[in-house]
Amino acid sequence: HSNPRRVAIVGGGNGSIIGQLLKHKTVETIVMIEKDAMLVEVVRKYLNSSCDCRNVEGATPICFDDPRVETLHVDAVDFFTGNFNKKGKKGDVEKFDVVFVGVLDPKNSDDPLYGKEFLDAVIGSLTEHGLISAQVGAAPMIRDPPDHRSINIARDGLFRHLETRLKTMLVYEESRAGWADARSFLIGCVSKACRNHWYAKSDVVDAEINKRIVNFVVVVDADDIDGDTSFVHFDGGTQRGYGFIPRAWENMYCRREPEPEECKYRQLDLDKEVVNWETGFEVRRDTDSQASVYSTRDMRKGSYVMTEEFTTILLVTADVHKNLANGTPSSEIAKDFLEYTDKYGRESLTEGPGSRVVGLGPSILTRKVGERESANVARISTFLPSQPTYSPVFERNRRMFDVLVVVIRDIVKGEEIILYEG
Repeated sequence: HSNPRRVAIVGGGNGSIIGQLLKHKTVETIVMIEKDAMLVEVVRKYLNSSCDCRNVEGATPICFDDPRVETLHVDAVDFFTGNFNKKGKKGDVEKFDVVFVGVLDPKNSDDPLYGKEFLDAVIGSLTEHGLISAQVGAAPMIRDPPDHRSINIARDGLFRHLETRLKTMLVYEESRAGWADARSFLIGCVSKACRNHWYAKSDVVDAEINKRIVNFVVVVDADDIDGDTSFVHFDGGTQRGYGFIPRAWENMYCRREPEPEECKYRQLDLDKEVVNWETGFEVRRDTDSQASVYSTRDMRKGSYVMTEEFTTILLVTADVHKNLANGTPSSEIAKDFLEYTDKYGRESLTEGPGSRVVGLGPSILTRKVGERESANVARISTFLPSQPTYSPVFERNRRMFDVLVVVIRDIVKGEEIILYEG
């Protein structure tokens, strides 16, 4: 989230999540809904290392005591369903930018936190670009059955319901969360814009951390020493790694019934020919000196064409494009670059709204049309369904889906190459 101000925590009685949230300068209010008041008191008295905020600049020594923190000892289901529904706010409580839901046991279908009314109320409590984060059990193994045929059936119901209510769902794994095995986490977003942050470059994430996170005060022998550390494990490189979802999630997803359509395209067909530029194409100019690409040999339907040329691309993120467009003073170089990206680029399937895939090399000379009947090659993305809210196949193969081109009808030697972009 680019500017989280109001955050809710479902559970979190040990105070550790509060301590992490207080590191963010943007956070103004943290509402912790923990039904067990005794748990909070036990942590405060006997396990206070988990709620120790002495090294967070501007925070109180005990995280629970910070004026930005409001602790409610009420049932989380009652709190959310009483103040929100699937249409939004219905009580006096203001909406949240982020909602953290504690451990969801994927083996317990009777857990009220898996109830549709509660989930709809949580989503209704989110602001325009809000998101929900939840820990959803142990990370799957590559040969695990799909959740709907396993002891994790509750997780299957959770995912399928959220897919109907959210615009983006992303999963990642973390082995340093204090468990004996790696745990899996779900990020669900009301807007597709969160993809821009999820797939941001590592240096962009590091810059955001430096801008947003408060200074630390390292406590050594009760003496306060100024320090510049922020998070223990998290940085831009860690976030970059989260963007590469493990294959086990893709395998489980493709074992759904019926099989999702995009699963048919998650790997190349090794029986099909790959025709590269040197062996199958040339540039010709017509009488008006207009350059186009032509075949120098016959090609069969289903062949992959110009794989190196079409995959030689430049990814221009939405932020970069916006900064160049709004930069002052504007330069001729920036203006020319933007014109080039507009002419030879197209919006990425998965990187986030506004991010553009820009072609480079001779493939940009290929004539493009909007009707399949007029073309003889097409991007593989035109065979796919619209990007689902949740699809590990899209996440793992997003670059291939963005650029790979296949022959959609037999091509004869000397024929112009015409690309259907959809």
